[in-house]
Amino acid sequence: MLEGDGFKYSYPILKEFYDPVIKHLRHNFFPHEVMNKAVGLTSVGESHELLESHCLKTLGDNLSVMAVHTNSNKVAAVCLNGILRRGDLEKQLEKLNTLTDEKFKLIFRLLAKFNLSTNIFAKQ
Repeated sequence: MLEGDGFKYSYPILKEFYDPVIKHLRHNFFPHEVMNKAVGLTSVGESHELLESHCLKTLGDNLSVMAVHTNSNKVAAVCLNGILRRGDLEKQLEKLNTLTDEKFKLIFRLLAKFNLSTNIFAKQ
């Protein structure tokens, strides 16, 4: 863990911090992210099982970073980074077809289709 400027920076994010990270995201990211806000996916502090499950899976890739305020020991910032493997987007689209949350499906279908259109696995 690195320290400086009143913050401790952690990479990777340990499992013991997953709950505080999700709480931070509920208050500071989910309700304010542009697409989430546009469709009214969630409000400040509100839990969203599918969104949180997606974030927990991403945290499990051990590529995410967080900053913790030194004085309060509270999560101050999070950068979620995950691994995208060949075939993941197609699987995600199939899984979306089984869900009933139309707002979540709209956002993640758009993201998956855009990412598919970039054809990143064909690039050298």
